[in-house]
Amino acid sequence: MNISVKILLTGTLVTLLLGCSGTGGESIDKSSDIVPVIPQITTTQKITIPPTDHPLLVQQTPVPNNEPLVMSTLIPNPPEQPSLLDDDLPDIVISMGSQIFSGNLDYTGPITTTNGTIEINQSDASPIIIQYRLPQQIGPIPDINFGTVKLISKNTPGYIHREILISDDVGLIFGQILKNTESPITIELGGPVSLAQSSVDGVTPDSSNSLVLVNVNMIDAGSVTTPIPISSPHSIPTTIGNIDVFVDISFYNKSNPLYSESFTGYSLDTWIVRKR
Repeated sequence: MNISVKILLTGTLVTLLLGCSGTGGESIDKSSDIVPVIPQITTTQKITIPPTDHPLLVQQTPVPNNEPLVMSTLIPNPPEQPSLLDDDLPDIVISMGSQIFSGNLDYTGPITTTNGTIEINQSDASPIIIQYRLPQQIGPIPDINFGTVKLISKNTPGYIHREILISDDVGLIFGQILKNTESPITIELGGPVSLAQSSVDGVTPDSSNSLVLVNVNMIDAGSVTTPIPISSPHSIPTTIGNIDVFVDISFYNKSNPLYSESFTGYSLDTWIVRKR
């Protein structure tokens, strides 16, 4: 064996002997060489940014930052009482509480009348208030503290039906009627007295106009006493007293097939006041 091979074997043997040796034959614990890392809490000084002196911002007030939102409490407005239109034309409004009255009422009992207002004092419900503005040259409505009331009030976008008939033991004291019917309209005023539209039987509407004006007559004891002109106040003596009448409209309409809301029938809008 040559000298080079001997040297190589000797070196290898020494290396193996050194790797297997230790203290008491135990492996070497190197954990003592690990340094623990402890978290450190450090504080930094808050940096205050000085206000800018830019010429565009010097005169401006800084916007407040992160201020609490102030919520105001909304107080609802009290409901408004329905009222007449703000003009000089005849008008009438029927209300109950703060709402427009819609429905029917047949009532006998206390009634309070003032200039422009009639109050129907129901025992089991809120009073019904009738505010009115009469046509010029008729009225006033006489005072009444007890009477009979017939009330119909129905409003839709295309139709209004209103009947207000207030009577004492003699007959009608106050009436306001706005209605449409298939037959001529008659209003009983008390005793033998009534207000009645004429019939248009045999009358053909003009081809260019579907409306036919209809006469209104005061009838007393079965006879026509007075034709009543339209859109003009009229005072008529009758067997139950002098009666003021104002007929605003009175016509017969022939339905037009081109209009879906068109109707065939009689229309009447009138005011009636009996003077005591």
